[in-house]
Amino acid sequence: MNNYSTIPIKCACGCGEYTSKMWRKWTKKNWVKGSYYKYVHGHNSEGKKLTQFQKTRLREGWDNKFKNNKEFRDILKNNLSKAPKGHTFTEEQKKRIKESNIKFFKTHPEEIKNRRARRLKQVFPTKDTSIEVKLQKMLMSNNIEFETHKPIMGQPDIFIKPNICIFADGMYWHSKDGVKERDIRVNEKLSNKGYLVLRFSDVEIDNCFVDVTNTIMQDIANKKLLMIEGGNK
Repeated sequence: MNNYSTIPIKCACGCGEYTSKMWRKWTKKNWVKGSYYKYVHGHNSEGKKLTQFQKTRLREGWDNKFKNNKEFRDILKNNLSKAPKGHTFTEEQKKRIKESNIKFFKTHPEEIKNRRARRLKQVFPTKDTSIEVKLQKMLMSNNIEFETHKPIMGQPDIFIKPNICIFADGMYWHSKDGVKERDIRVNEKLSNKGYLVLRFSDVEIDNCFVDVTNTIMQDIANKKLLMIEGGNK
């Protein structure tokens, strides 16, 4: 059965235009209006922008549908529940996906490096935690310049030039077995590349902040001393 309606339907934005190509989903009861195919209420959406008036009318139309049409809400909720979110793939599907990925990366080796570079620039979480902010304020009060979430191995919470990496770890997450092993690997890789790694838990920062501050300041002073001595040689 054809899933397209050929009946002209008036545009909901108030412009007076009509569209004859609308996607409709067939149910046992009747045709249910669904999403448009390359059209937004009569407007060809390819390469065109809606005016603010049209956007407002569209938003009002969707709001009215949600408020006044329980059947529409139920249908939308049912469709969303069938989305791939939480979908379990069969072993055959997993095998096909794996083979497809292997084939793609063999023919596009540069994509591996590009994806790793993009991943390093992503910050998780997007907002600094309270213990990170506490360390940042301490460094600012001592006029020490730093960067946050520098895109290098492990993405340190705070980076101080030339090579001091500070991590502020929450015990809830970083006490888990898989995460602890990852933190150890990150420490080793950074140390092998010449970075000084300082890792503090939220318990240390909250309860022993003076000791944490003294440790950081001492390491910064030692690093500056080494740079001065190296420059005088």
